[in-house]
Parts: sequence; structure tokens; C-alpha cells
Amino acid sequence: MQLKISINSLLFCIAFFIFSIYFEITLTVLDNGNRLLNNLIIVFSIGLLLVKELMEISRYNAIKPYIMGNKLIFEFIFIIISWIVSKNSYGYVLFTSMLFVIAARNVDYISILKTFVFSSGLVLIGVLILNKFGLIASIYSYQGRLRDSLGFSYVSYASQILFYLVCAYVVVRNKKLKIIEILLIILLNVYVYNSTKTTSPFYLTNIVLLIILLNKYIYKFRKIIASTENFFTGAFIINPIILLWIMFYSPSELYILFDRLTNNRMRLGVEGLRNYGVSLFGQKVDFIVKNSNWVNQYNYIDSSYIQSLVVNGLIFTVCILMLYTYTLYKSTKSKNIFLSTVLIAISIHSMFDPQFIWIWYSPFILLAGKFFKNEEKNVFGIR
Repeated sequence: MQLKISINSLLFCIAFFIFSIYFEITLTVLDNGNRLLNNLIIVFSIGLLLVKELMEISRYNAIKPYIMGNKLIFEFIFIIISWIVSKNSYGYVLFTSMLFVIAARNVDYISILKTFVFSSGLVLIGVLILNKFGLIASIYSYQGRLRDSLGFSYVSYASQILFYLVCAYVVVRNKKLKIIEILLIILLNVYVYNSTKTTSPFYLTNIVLLIILLNKYIYKFRKIIASTENFFTGAFIINPIILLWIMFYSPSELYILFDRLTNNRMRLGVEGLRNYGVSLFGQKVDFIVKNSNWVNQYNYIDSSYIQSLVVNGLIFTVCILMLYTYTLYKSTKSKNIFLSTVLIAISIHSMFDPQFIWIWYSPFILLAGKFFKNEEKNVFGIR
């Protein structure tokens, strides 16, 4: 599909492409931890975003309504909060990611997702091919099963990247998505799963594809989805509550079951909350993820919700959850079943995996930037 794109949107997409492709490459064995290059990418991205914003300010009549509607105040507050919590985790990387969220407010959401599909697909497919031909190495892990990183620096990265890539791809393709495309995605998903043995993204990807298939070809299922979609708009509020209930208030049998199914993620989340607590603006936590005695010392919090509460604090986490909730609400109002489906899948995925605010993994947090724009009736309308 062809989209007319303004120079402002083009600048955003160029910045996003460079930023996301670079930080995805840092997830591979090719990364050597070049801090200078890391800072240059951040400065370059912020520079392009600043040019974009200055060009829009020069067209005051085009942005006057959102200034008058107090949107600028919300932007300023969000920037300040992001700056405060950025010192806890990844520093300027987190802060720059949140600047992207705000700058995405007036960029067409399909353009954002297309940019991500191109950048993420380029890295994932490129790394898988290079690894297949032995041009880049794998890292192996044995945790009751042999796991192959497929050229990435950790065994689960390929699966996590594929999950978000598939989510973005199906939203872009929407009703034009064909059976042959779904079959190819399933084959790729099976190949990555057989190597990495990463369960959550594998099953969620298959569930997303199944729901999309049923919605496309079974009319009664489409009606069921349409009649129940409003119930799921609170997924980014309900799922964190469910997670906390399982961790602290559920029967011990249920807690043990979920902990086993999620490879000790429940236990690690509980220990993280008890050891560090939750403050308004978070704290710096030195996670131990690689250690010769990792069974006793590994302390990484995998859940996006719990990790954000501990590291980024209550205020920032609530802001992110509200932005995601706004995005899901608007997608259901726009009758965009594909987008609503993947957002609900991401809300479940975020219960057990930590990627939901990192824009090189998930471009969907950028769609939340629409909150900072004027109210639109069909903000996520199908193209």
C-alpha cells in the first residue's frame, strides 16, 4: 500500500529506523559494546526529532489546537518523568525512546509499523541467515534443554524479536494478509522455537495468527470478537493486577504451577518486589544475569510490569500503562481487530517478558504517542 508521507514524518521514520536497527544489532554477537557509537546514534536520533519538531512549530496553525488543549503540558510532564527515571536503567536510551513516543503523535501509525517491520526484519532475517551459514556464532545454553541463540547474544532474543515483528507485520497487512504469509510465519516461528526453546512468544504468536485466521474466515467468530472487544480494553490494567494476585494472594498450588510454567518468573518477581520495593521514581538495580553460580545468584525480573515498577517506579509505570490502555481503547473504537488482538497479546506477553517499553523490540508504545495529539475519531483506522 502506498502512503503519502510528509517531510516531518519522513524525518521521524529515518530516526526510528536508525535507532531501532542499531539497538537490535546490539542484541547480536556482533556487538562489541561501543559506547561512542551508542552515544552518536542517540545524538543523531534526537537531532532528527528536534528538526522535525522545529518544523512543526513553524507551522503554528497546524499545532495550535493541541497546544490550546493542554497536550503540551502532558508532554512536558511526561518528558520530566522520563528524564528522572532514565538514570535507573539504560540512561539516555530510555529517555530517547520516550522522546520518540511523543514525536510519534502526528506520524501515521502504519508508517511507524512499516519502518519497524523493515528494520527488525532486516536484522532478524539477516542474523538468522548469517548464523545458518556459520558466518556468525551461536551462544548455547543448557537449562534442562539445549538452547541455541541463533546468532544473538542471548538465547531468547530471536524469539522475542520475532514475536513483535509478527505483531507489527499482521497489523500492517491487516485484511490483505494471505494464507501463504501466515504459513511462512508459522514455519519461521517453529524454526526459531526449535532452536531457542522460548515458549511464551512462540505460543502467543500462534494464538495471534489463529485469532486472525478465525476472524478473517469465520463470520460468527468475527461477531463474537466484535461483541466482546470492549471487555478487553483494560488488558494493560487487568493483567498486571492478575499477575500481582498470583504472586501474593493466590493459593500456593496455583502460584507453584505458574512459577513452574514460567521458569521461575513468579519467584523472581516476588523476590524483586520484596528485596527492592516500589518507589515513586524507581531505583537503579544491578541485575545478575550471567554468573558461574547463576542458580543461586540470578536475580533478573522478567516481567515488564514488575521490572518497571521496581526500576522505573510507580509514576512512570502508571503513565506507560495508561498510554497503552489509551492505544488499545482507540484501536477497539476504530474497529481495528488486528491491532487490538496484538495489543492484548502484548499485554499478556508483558506479564512474563521485559520488552514492552523498548522501541527496538516493540513499536507499539510509539502508537501511544497519539495521546499527545488532538482527539481523533478513527485514529487507528484500517488503511
